[in-house]
Amino acid sequence: MSNKLIITILAFFIGYSTTFAQKEALDPKAKAILDDLSTKTKAFKTIKSTFTITTETKDKKKDSQDGTLLIKGAKYKVSLKGQEYYNNGTFIWNYVASAKETTKDFAPKPDDKSKKKKGIDISKMFTIYEEGYKYKFDKEEVVDGLTIQTINLYPLIPQDQDFHTIKLMIDKNKKQIQSVKFLNKDGSTRLIQLTSFVADGAMADDLFNYEATPHPGIHLEDMTKD
Repeated sequence: MSNKLIITILAFFIGYSTTFAQKEALDPKAKAILDDLSTKTKAFKTIKSTFTITTETKDKKKDSQDGTLLIKGAKYKVSLKGQEYYNNGTFIWNYVASAKETTKDFAPKPDDKSKKKKGIDISKMFTIYEEGYKYKFDKEEVVDGLTIQTINLYPLIPQDQDFHTIKLMIDKNKKQIQSVKFLNKDGSTRLIQLTSFVADGAMADDLFNYEATPHPGIHLEDMTKD
């Protein structure tokens, strides 16, 4: 699992800024839906979600994998097959099982542009629309008995992204994201589908600290030391 995919996953889940909406001429119907979604999501103290990522190439070849996301305030942990990503608010750790190695670095500050990477951050999966996008209401339809509202997001600086559109699917009644689909410039797609969602459950802070648990045989590459 590449760092790029971890980054891509990390955006589907965290914040919406009304100041951004005021700066751009955006779809008022989409804005109202996103405002409701934001209000509900930001009220949660913790979030635990499982999800499936399905990547489909231009020639229709598919690959899927499951993952888990834990969020508590600014802290988060992402678990995928063979890789884990931790952020305890002070440090970040990226554990890669195949390499038997973990990389440790300082957690980026919210206003730290130096560590922003190309792509999306999965810890922000529930509020991907916070900044950097125009948005437009697409459609409302019934899917498997659920009323789903679809909003399209378009990056304001498209040359900085590998995708041209994100389709955000929202459960109208629950005011909760169901799935996010990235339409990539190379003709491939990436779908992140929620399979479970639990809010406000108890979470110990040690869950977000890689070093709180021993990892014998795993090399720690500490980038925080000179």
